[in-house]
Amino acid sequence: MATHPQFAKSSWRCIQCRIQSRLPVTHSYRAFHLSATPQVEVDTAGSVPEAPPPRPLLDPHTISTPRLERKLFRETGQHPIGSRRRRAALQNSANIPFEQLPYQCFQEARKLLQTDREEKLAQIEEERRRIAKVQATPAEQYGGEHVKKGRLIRMQHYLEELKILADTNDPVIKKRFEDGAGDMNRPIYRFLANRQWRQYRRLVLMQRISQMHVVPDVISYLDPTAEVELAFGRRNVQPGDFVDSGTSEAPPQLKVQVFDKGERFVSIAVVDPDVPNLDTDSFDSRCHFLATNIPVSPTLTSISLSDLSSSATIIRPWLPPHAQKGSPYHRLAVFILEHKDGKKLESKQMDNGQNVQYNSKFNMQSLTDKLHSKVIGIHLFRTIWDDATAGVMERAGIAGGNIELKRKKSEKLPYKKKDGARDRAQHDLWPTLSRDARIYFHNNADFANLTERWSVFSEGDIAVVIEPATTQDVAAAVKFANHYGLPFLAVNGGHGSTSSLNTIQHGVSINLQKLKKIQIAADGHSAILGGGVNTHEVVNTLAASNKVTATTNGGCTGQLGPAMGGGFGRYMGFFGLVMDSIIDMTVVLADGAIVHVSATSHPDLYWAMKGAGQNFGIVTEATFQIYDFPTPHWFYAELTYANASSQLEPLFTAINEIDTNGSQPKELGTLYTVFAIDPTYSKTDVSRYCLYWRRDAVVTF
Repeated sequence: MATHPQFAKSSWRCIQCRIQSRLPVTHSYRAFHLSATPQVEVDTAGSVPEAPPPRPLLDPHTISTPRLERKLFRETGQHPIGSRRRRAALQNSANIPFEQLPYQCFQEARKLLQTDREEKLAQIEEERRRIAKVQATPAEQYGGEHVKKGRLIRMQHYLEELKILADTNDPVIKKRFEDGAGDMNRPIYRFLANRQWRQYRRLVLMQRISQMHVVPDVISYLDPTAEVELAFGRRNVQPGDFVDSGTSEAPPQLKVQVFDKGERFVSIAVVDPDVPNLDTDSFDSRCHFLATNIPVSPTLTSISLSDLSSSATIIRPWLPPHAQKGSPYHRLAVFILEHKDGKKLESKQMDNGQNVQYNSKFNMQSLTDKLHSKVIGIHLFRTIWDDATAGVMERAGIAGGNIELKRKKSEKLPYKKKDGARDRAQHDLWPTLSRDARIYFHNNADFANLTERWSVFSEGDIAVVIEPATTQDVAAAVKFANHYGLPFLAVNGGHGSTSSLNTIQHGVSINLQKLKKIQIAADGHSAILGGGVNTHEVVNTLAASNKVTATTNGGCTGQLGPAMGGGFGRYMGFFGLVMDSIIDMTVVLADGAIVHVSATSHPDLYWAMKGAGQNFGIVTEATFQIYDFPTPHWFYAELTYANASSQLEPLFTAINEIDTNGSQPKELGTLYTVFAIDPTYSKTDVSRYCLYWRRDAVVTF
């Protein structure tokens, strides 16, 4: 079969290229009917319908390539109409209005949408009647004018939402919005425009503001609610773009799109926060433009800074942006400030604005306070020295166009090698320690065990572990850490749970595990306990002599650590808190001094250490009062699980009866209560582990 040369040449070309070259394309057409009665579908495949009349090459309704879109705007100044996908579809089909599209399913859907819209319109009318009724009712019936005003505001907001819901699904509304033919006086078009802005353009704007540190360099807080577009002549400026000095010499044009109804008055300020201050070797802010009482509304959006409305008052005329030669780029931020209640500023308020210092030390936050306004919109661009800057500065009467700034060379400091933690500890600390003391670093095998804690909660960063063998070793470690400005932490059992532990970064751990002294006095009334002993070591050693002292509950915790915070345990009914049994202490203070603390020696520190000892020093040993063993019976424990929905209230009732009525015997004491949620078991039920200790029986519920 012979093939036409034109079709043979174009058989590999895409449909889009065939459309643009006006080559015939064979389609299968089906006729659809608007009637609900099923009709016979006539397949007309193979028959070629009459081609629609050719459209102009630069038709704004049909061009669908970026190149042709740019050419259309360059030659005619007109933007394409509608989305690119719709324009591509219209290239080979008739532009039938939505209301007349011959698709039964589409028309049935429009009927449903129309029914829903009629329901919303009825709700709108009802809400308007309610608003009118509230407005006509005296304020006293609502509890005052303030309450009535708040109720009206909420009702007005609900009315605006109903107006939006009535039209939000209408395809005709969406088409008009895509075509740029929406009436911004209507709530639905303001809603669609606001949503479109927030989905992309506002995100880009906030990203530029964050990257260029406009907040907090210029203003402390920013939440723009109005879209601001900026252009110098025909040059549209995107947020953060560089603009040549010659281009920005003339004032720009702004488009300020607000998305709430009504006209309001705003002020416009242009600020440069990057003005070099040679005296202080820092940067100042300068105001390049300030005008007040400029009207804007959803339909009144265009503002030319060179031709403001008659109601506007120019306080600071346009000063061309300029960057001194040799200085970094300058950020220029354009702020839109809405006046209080959207009203015009009075002469007194404008006088406050005129009293602001503009050439240097300009403060944007101070301006908003003086004008009683808030920032609703922002745009920003950048400028840097270029070939036209000197001429721009000369024409504007700005001095310094022939001056070049140069960076100051930092003065070289005398070179002194600073040893690392390892070298410092080995060279300075090691000679001052006793023979049995040890120093561990990350490469030591025991380092991980010495820095391991009961939990990774609020874990700090330890660079070196010092294991002293005497009180003098602890003092030497403290002085070493102070000399080099290193944070240090005393450790015994490793059960600390305060959130401030993670503030120890690249610090020193003073591990007290070698201070294991337990010495019972000859009279049997006291015992000296080292700072590194654990509770189970104290209990076992004293029990061998039929003695006890106040201890905590857990056997693996240190004896002195909990005591510095008070310390509670199973013997509270007999001997009080753990700290109540302390007679005296040997303490290393924060400066490395060693003091003996008791009721007669440093009594103020003795009082402070018993409850807040961790804040005042490291206890290397303490003398505890010991007592005869009160009973040979063991203590018992019970583990109770409570379901939050059924057993929680009876459990706490029983606990309260035992612990809070003041009649329980001293032999009975609550050990602890832990509340925990195990999500693998249940996300609503709570397992409560309640341990009660008694001398001779198990407490049951």
